[in-house]
Amino acid sequence: MTELAGATDVPVSSGDSLATTSLALPRNRVRALVHAWLILDFFGESRRSGQPSSSLTTTIFGQAFLALVFAALLFPDTPAGAFAAANLSLSTLLVGIGHLGDDRGAHRTRADRVLVATSPMPAATVLLARALHASFYVCLLTIGMALPPAILCAFLPGQSALTVPLYLGLACLCSGLFTSALALLLRLFDRTFGATRAQLAGGTLKALLLFGGLVAFALCARQLDAGPEQLPLPAAILQAWPPFHAGRVIAGHGAALLTLLVTLALLALATLPLAADAESRTTLRVRGARPLAAMVAHLSADRTRVRAVAAFTAAMLYRSAAFRGRVLPLFGLPAGMWLLAFLDRDPNTAQRLHALAAQLPGIYLPFLVGFLGVGDEPHARWVFASSPDLPAATIRRGIAIALTTHVLLPVHAVLLLAGVPTVGWWSAVATTLLALGLAVGVAHLSLRRWTEVPFSGTADGESTEFGGLLTVALALTLVGLLAAALPLAAALPTGLVATGLAYASLRRQRT
Repeated sequence: MTELAGATDVPVSSGDSLATTSLALPRNRVRALVHAWLILDFFGESRRSGQPSSSLTTTIFGQAFLALVFAALLFPDTPAGAFAAANLSLSTLLVGIGHLGDDRGAHRTRADRVLVATSPMPAATVLLARALHASFYVCLLTIGMALPPAILCAFLPGQSALTVPLYLGLACLCSGLFTSALALLLRLFDRTFGATRAQLAGGTLKALLLFGGLVAFALCARQLDAGPEQLPLPAAILQAWPPFHAGRVIAGHGAALLTLLVTLALLALATLPLAADAESRTTLRVRGARPLAAMVAHLSADRTRVRAVAAFTAAMLYRSAAFRGRVLPLFGLPAGMWLLAFLDRDPNTAQRLHALAAQLPGIYLPFLVGFLGVGDEPHARWVFASSPDLPAATIRRGIAIALTTHVLLPVHAVLLLAGVPTVGWWSAVATTLLALGLAVGVAHLSLRRWTEVPFSGTADGESTEFGGLLTVALALTLVGLLAAALPLAAALPTGLVATGLAYASLRRQRT
């Protein structure tokens, strides 16, 4: 409050002009906003929990230690350019992932609408404060991770003490490029589909980048000495990845720095209109066809109570921030396995990897059922407890329909499209149909003891037997391997039968 008060009470001597006063006021307002946001970044969680430490400082030190271990594994046998590119990839990826799927961002946005958007400040002042805060935040996290590898890089052949500031500057530049690109993508998604869907897309992208990055590190670590031509990644991905050009700068190709600077300028020009518009824009509501809601109505078979439970569960699967934060990282592993299948040159190995990836959603499903007790409003159970004639069978069927239409169908559709380039169209269809049918069966087994409406404050996993999770995982893994070994003439009918049985169980289950 002192800072905010100082933003308006600016001492002006008699010799000062009105122009000086008008310049001082916005500058102090910007400083007050940046100061308040940084206090929240560093001490927001600790003040709520009563702990005397800074959560952000702990994160920086933890990531710096991880970066030191990774750099030590590559030192000193890796050339300077490849060493810098690999370590900068780690810092850039982790900093960018940290800005995706952050549930606190929604609360901060709502608070800013009340306190900042209603204050007598022009939008340009708030926009400048946001830019300075984001730049400081990204650079702080990046420097914490980049400092250990920067020092080690200075001891590699052909490098000097000037490598350290050059490396740190390139690290901040790469992180800024990556986070700006992600912010632009999510902003466009927000304007097109709404804030809730944008948050869901951010969490999903976070999971994909996390496991995809791990797979890329595992595949490329053995080829760092052979040059970029030998890396098992498409050339387009390498050219679009900022650390690749930063590594060339460390290796002595100064022209690559111009590529990074021009890209940053273009991203800034593209992001500025969207960011300025966001300061005065309300949440966009999209009206249009909702095919998943139509599927829920069809599978409910005109039973009103089943449809109500299924629709509520389906909506909360996407809207609950606590549920998204726990579940979305699980789906990164299928993405990583698909990436391995996509990059593998052996078609038989690619077929097995794709079959296992298709079974992973069914393996994860008991975890999802266990997390259904998570509630953003933990005292909401009384609403459903007061609802008459809501038997447990109705609740279980509604949950099964919601999981099928809003989790299993979208995930398997993505795996189907991703598997077409690696294993072929019909083989991908057969594998996906079998996996989808088995996953619906796993959903029924996981829900057989469930009695509460989801997201109403029930205890985590109280209706799920996690002891049988290992058995289900092993069984589905074996089914995936068997499905990969079946010829197409047998795999396709088997998948159709499994999907048909799953459809019948959802339509005809007694309530």
